[in-house]
Amino acid sequence: MAGVGKLIAIDPDKMRYSNVGRHPLGANHVGEKKAQALVEHLRKSYPHSEFEFRNVDWRSALADEPNLFDEATLIIAMTGDWSADDALNTWNLERRMPVVFGWMEAHAAAGHAVAIIPTGDTGCLTYGFSDTGKTLFRVTEWPSQTLEQEPACGALYQPYGPAELGYTVNLVTELGLDVILHENVESAHRMWACRLPVLLANGGKWTREWEALKDSRQEGGCVSARPWPRRTDCASCVEAA
Repeated sequence: MAGVGKLIAIDPDKMRYSNVGRHPLGANHVGEKKAQALVEHLRKSYPHSEFEFRNVDWRSALADEPNLFDEATLIIAMTGDWSADDALNTWNLERRMPVVFGWMEAHAAAGHAVAIIPTGDTGCLTYGFSDTGKTLFRVTEWPSQTLEQEPACGALYQPYGPAELGYTVNLVTELGLDVILHENVESAHRMWACRLPVLLANGGKWTREWEALKDSRQEGGCVSARPWPRRTDCASCVEAA
């Protein structure tokens, strides 16, 4: 809808009923491959744009098509999985393409969008993470368990829906468009923080890092930004050097 001319959706998963409340596709697509079903839907809705899909993970897609990303302006990674994001970041250290990574904290109470721009000494995702894949800057913290169990079932979940999810989706979308339009020329970190009553109702609280951020607001309901850490701020990088 923003006018991007071509999109390639890459996802190996199938649509499940548990996805319906948080995914653009509805229950009529349950059992179908997410990437393919989404692309078929987009082709009907926006015939002026070009859409492709790969029903595999990105590593398998590149193994089959080594030049798949060669003409891409931007890669957006929303896997929510550190091992996948770290692998993409490592692969990109040699290719040096702009990548936007996005993830959420518990209950979707906070969202993150990080643009890794392959210039200078901020062009690496790992500068903001520990060796075990834990982000070094969090907006919220949770003294107690954040997962709930479905009745008469062993499945665990976090209670949030499309309204809470939408803030992070918009955050990532806006940063991605800024990168495409060259309005963001350096690596950057943007964060969404929910309203304070929502945070407290779910049993969370702000972190000291968030409270100390210059443009943060204790009442929440806002977007804040900070520079992405530089190589000299990364302890493991300094030790390796």
